[in-house]
Amino acid sequence: MTSIEPGLIGLFLYAAMLIIILASAYVAHNYTHIFESHLPNCKLITDNKSTYGDAGMPGKMVRCGMMYLFLIFPGLGKK
Repeated sequence: MTSIEPGLIGLFLYAAMLIIILASAYVAHNYTHIFESHLPNCKLITDNKSTYGDAGMPGKMVRCGMMYLFLIFPGLGKK
């Protein structure tokens, strides 16, 4: 068995999770409008913008995450 404390492992995992959430919030706050301007005719993007446009920062994070998914897996938007 290792001599690493389980609490220390938990602390590292919690710190990594916090860094990822802060980085996602930064990207969503500063770059969501830029990403959306590159896809003005995409129905999925415009629908998400109209749905989550008034949701504030959590809405921006959802919209940014949806753009990531649509760009990584373009088949999600096909009929």
